[in-house]
Amino acid sequence: MPGANGIAKTMMSERHKHTEFLKHCLRYDGNSDRLGLHDKLSRIQHEMLVVKRAVWLLTIIILLAVVGLICSETVFKSFLSNSQQLVENLLYALIAGALISIVAFMGLWILFRGKLHRRREESRQFLTRLLAARLGNASPPPAPPANPQNPRLPRG
Repeated sequence: MPGANGIAKTMMSERHKHTEFLKHCLRYDGNSDRLGLHDKLSRIQHEMLVVKRAVWLLTIIILLAVVGLICSETVFKSFLSNSQQLVENLLYALIAGALISIVAFMGLWILFRGKLHRRREESRQFLTRLLAARLGNASPPPAPPANPQNPRLPRG
């Protein structure tokens, strides 16, 4: 039976798995550049998670405000209409503010995603240089031999 980590790992997106793989590979070098890249990747991932949680929180606030608007119609019918109007205005303002905040957070999330993409590319380049330094430059794979019976291959 998989534990909580097993479930969390199966729910990761391919992009997140790729980033975790790069961070894991960066651990094999003792260079300070490696530490900087690893820390930047971790920090950006954390910031994206914070933004995602904020959007979820704002979504819950909007849902609760909508429920409050629906309930205010039934609860305040027998009470004063002035207090009903005040509550409705407050709930509408809460919904509007939460929607504006969600749009701002989504813009911030897009910026973080672009930063993460650039840091992953830097990490790939760093790891390519590291592997080339340790293993030597890789030669291109040999070309497959031409097969005259295969019509897909051009005849030479």
